[in-house]
Amino acid sequence: MDLFPSLDALGHCLKNMANRGKLHRVGFSETGGRPGYVYSTRVIKADWVEHELGLGRFLSLYPEAEILTGFDVDEKLRPDAEMKLKKKLFVEYFTGKERLDYVFRKTFAKYREYEGPVLFVAPDKRYMNGLVRRAERIAQCAHFGTILEAKKAPYGKIWTDFWGNLSPLEKPSVIETPNVCK
Repeated sequence: MDLFPSLDALGHCLKNMANRGKLHRVGFSETGGRPGYVYSTRVIKADWVEHELGLGRFLSLYPEAEILTGFDVDEKLRPDAEMKLKKKLFVEYFTGKERLDYVFRKTFAKYREYEGPVLFVAPDKRYMNGLVRRAERIAQCAHFGTILEAKKAPYGKIWTDFWGNLSPLEKPSVIETPNVCK
């Protein structure tokens, strides 16, 4: 049984709850389906919504990946997401509104001792190049790309390291699930 008979009924319910102060309108989403407002039970910053929607768009390019976000990610490093394709990758997503000096001090600092791969997803080439220029101390793990490149070729040779070498993400091999109905 569906909770709401239609999307219009859901929208009406959400508006009523927002008018009564039970929900807060925090943004607007146009993620491929029907556009609409994004609501939260608490007041949150609009740039956080933009970040989470962008991260979700990026992760959706890899439907075969096992993905962890939120409190399920590595407790020590707290990446934006963990993605397992052939191997585990951490993902850090940037909207372009983050100041590069802040990224260098906070985000890059936590990966100085980390050896595994980390994807740093930038909104455009200019921002990505700014990240790469500051990445010497995390060169052992950092791979940089843009959301636009990833949309065009999710498994293409679009990920650049500190030295300018390009590499693709390895697509996981198809795993056959056993037929339990035999």
